[in-house]
Amino acid sequence: MIGAVVLALTGLTAVGFLAVLVHAQRMMRRAVPTLAALACPKCGVVVGGEAAARIAERRAEEIRRFHAEARERGAMVRIDPRWRFDCPSCGAALTWDPGARNAPLLAV
Repeated sequence: MIGAVVLALTGLTAVGFLAVLVHAQRMMRRAVPTLAALACPKCGVVVGGEAAARIAERRAEEIRRFHAEARERGAMVRIDPRWRFDCPSCGAALTWDPGARNAPLLAV
């Protein structure tokens, strides 16, 4: 009986983890085209596809580095979901939350 309960809880945990992983991957697939269509609040120029792809790659590399450093120290890391980058056109410091619905680019 206890074994069945433990097995059920383990299965539910695995399903929950898988759901979170799928959601995160879906969000990242949509992040680049969504960011590409947004305009800088300072200069009004649209970010564009190439720049959005470069920003997303830099963000992914930054997260990989944070995780690697955390593993080395044996620490847990909380990663801010907001992306911070400079406008490809005017260089203004911007932030954007890809997880928020209809999130605008914000100047820092």
